[in-house]
Amino acid sequence: MNRTARAARIAVAAVALLAAFLLLAGFWVDRRLDASLPILDGEVAIAGLSAPVVVERDGAGVPTVRGQNRLGVARGTGFLHAQDRFFQMDLLRRFSAGRSAELLPGEGPLALDRATRAHLLTERADAAWAGLPGEQRALLEAYAAGVNAGLEELGAPPFEYVLLGQEPERWQGRDSLLVIWTMFLRLQDEAGDLDAGRGELLAELGDDLFSFLFPDRSRWGAPLPSLGDAAGDTAGAPGDGPSPAELAPGNKAVAMGAVPPASRPALRRRHGGLRETVARHQRGGSNVWALAGKHTADGRPLLANDMHLQLSLPATWYRMVLTWPGQRQPHRLVGLTLPGVPLLVVGSNGRVAWGLANSEADVSDVVLVEEMPGDPGSYLTGDGAKPFDVRSEVLRSRGGGEETLEVRWTRWGPVVGDGEQGLRVVRWVGHEPGAVDLSFAGMETASTVAEALEVARRSGMPAQSLLVVDRDGGVGWSIAGRLPDRRRGYDASVPVAGRGVSSLWRGLLDPADAPRVVDPPGGLLWAANQRLATAGRAAELLGDGDYALGARASRIRDRLATMDGATEGDLLGLQLDDRSPLMERWRQLLLSLLTPEAVAADPRRDELRRLVEEWDGRASPGSAGYRLLRGFRLTAGEELLAEVAGLDGEGEILEYLALTDLWEEPLWTLVAQRPPGRLPTGWESWRERLLAVVDSTLDYYTADGRPLAEKTWGQVNVLRLEHPLASLPLAGRFLGLSRPPVALPGDVHVPRLQFLSNGASQRLVVSPGREDEGISQLPGGQSGHPRSPYFADGVDDWVSGRQAPLLPGATVHRLHLIPPAGG
Repeated sequence: MNRTARAARIAVAAVALLAAFLLLAGFWVDRRLDASLPILDGEVAIAGLSAPVVVERDGAGVPTVRGQNRLGVARGTGFLHAQDRFFQMDLLRRFSAGRSAELLPGEGPLALDRATRAHLLTERADAAWAGLPGEQRALLEAYAAGVNAGLEELGAPPFEYVLLGQEPERWQGRDSLLVIWTMFLRLQDEAGDLDAGRGELLAELGDDLFSFLFPDRSRWGAPLPSLGDAAGDTAGAPGDGPSPAELAPGNKAVAMGAVPPASRPALRRRHGGLRETVARHQRGGSNVWALAGKHTADGRPLLANDMHLQLSLPATWYRMVLTWPGQRQPHRLVGLTLPGVPLLVVGSNGRVAWGLANSEADVSDVVLVEEMPGDPGSYLTGDGAKPFDVRSEVLRSRGGGEETLEVRWTRWGPVVGDGEQGLRVVRWVGHEPGAVDLSFAGMETASTVAEALEVARRSGMPAQSLLVVDRDGGVGWSIAGRLPDRRRGYDASVPVAGRGVSSLWRGLLDPADAPRVVDPPGGLLWAANQRLATAGRAAELLGDGDYALGARASRIRDRLATMDGATEGDLLGLQLDDRSPLMERWRQLLLSLLTPEAVAADPRRDELRRLVEEWDGRASPGSAGYRLLRGFRLTAGEELLAEVAGLDGEGEILEYLALTDLWEEPLWTLVAQRPPGRLPTGWESWRERLLAVVDSTLDYYTADGRPLAEKTWGQVNVLRLEHPLASLPLAGRFLGLSRPPVALPGDVHVPRLQFLSNGASQRLVVSPGREDEGISQLPGGQSGHPRSPYFADGVDDWVSGRQAPLLPGATVHRLHLIPPAGG
């Protein structure tokens, strides 16, 4: 045999061996994946159970957990969460602990860990755990035992760990507190970016320009009943302060005592241009509203809730029914849980129903700290130099890499940034003792609006707008979670100089002092991330944590006010409402500019006018008119506000637009008033300048040579539902970890908030005691396992808006969790 033939045979043998190895490896992985599916039927012995727990699942995999006591139900809840969603839970606890990079590949998780570790949340979780009341700790211990049992009973680790070559870590009771802290991080400004950015612009622009660009409120504002001022929603809106004609152009002077922030917040770069994106960073939002019985078909109150978060597979929430005996009647909780926590987050206990929306309250302050000259280990305060409390945090990444992070703490909080004016230190409510606990468990037994609001206001959780209705017809609102108790004498919306203050807060606000609204005369309450209070003590306590413009809230309020004989289906219809009154006034402006003379000057303007005239008022996927109007508004904001403020069109203006959702107000003041003194140099009239905005918009949309009619909103507003590991080589395609992209209706200023992957993480409509008529939708199924029939179950209902029941259907699977033999 010659050498060439021998080499060929060796090569063939090597390929065959490799193929065999890959086949065997694939077979092994395939078997491991199937073995990691949850147990649906049969019996499983669970240590610590004092009585059996029965888990019944319907055809969608939604479980009803029946136990003899609350701790048994907690064990059952933990068991199910672990079997269906352990990887999701693990990511949640790791995120706040700053340990994501130990599990996930890439540089991104390590960068997140560096930022998060500064807050020392694991240390805070340990302290919170030690201070929990006995009944709360017992609930978390029972839940943790159920989680670990659920993990152990899987035939193989959850499939994600098989793909990553990792082993899951056991769950501890303290870990549930870390999950709650992760929700703080998702919903609040823990790094003080908002205050820092506003401080820099204040220093550059001066008081008048700053006040014009950062109005106190919006003409679209819809404060809650009794929390608005007597002058109405528009008091203090642009036009009530300095007019644009009175503003000094390009004022860069820094007033005596003004302190620029340490550093700018990082720009969130545009994808395809500002005209196609939302300029501001979209934190979690939400809609929630309540109607008293006088507005409903059968006289019972109704509650609707859709919480807005980043959408992925599996969905954030996990549907459950939890039931156990009570003294007078059985307890039955119906609604949504968060894997990692044993509580019902939103839903109904049969006597009260509740929902949540991010309050956008101001819960963090920025302090600019100077190091002691000649002593970098100390910093200056209002009562002398103080030493930094320095911690060394070890960050680990996949593959065994390690780095040591030096974390410096001050009396106010951690150092989170460095800049020309000093170190940026943040005081954040998430650092405070009492910020996190399990007091929200009291919602399970609340019987009235008053009881529910009392529970909510003392609960350790991110500050949320909580709306609640009860079976007797009551409706109410308050803050669920804790607010800071600030001392007077400083502006909490911009950074303060550390050497000039010794104390900012007295700690957390007494829950009894938190604002609330009960049974308003109109019988309506709503919260959609708008400024909730515009006057009095409530406005002072809530502050400004980057409120939404209010167009979404005002649309909800106005539609609720017209409802008579409302049903659950009517409220779902409002959740799906994609009509945009905000864009309607921009249509009128654009059409007023596109006169026959203007159209004759550029044939592109004629097509634009036709498409805008044909627009039906909705943010619908097939609409070119909506997308073009949206682009016109964003182009006007980018160009005109940069000119009036003297901001750099490539940098500073983008940072400004990213810092506030209320830039609509100064912009509309400019285009409506058209003050001659603010007309940019080189233009003969405001009309000419606005037509240039039209042409700039057209340039953007015609750059590819395709007709404007093809530039539909559905080309931009595309949802890609994916599992976090969908980008792993071959895994996403092989396992089906992502859904086909789908164009969706909605936007950020309509009730159906939907922009790219930010949208309604659930939809709920319910009346307490009538859960059988309630509605629930989730953009994903119960299971996080792609081979489960419940992985993406429910997505189609959520996309189409098809009504789906809140309560589970007929039992298809039954699992008995029993005490171990002899114990």
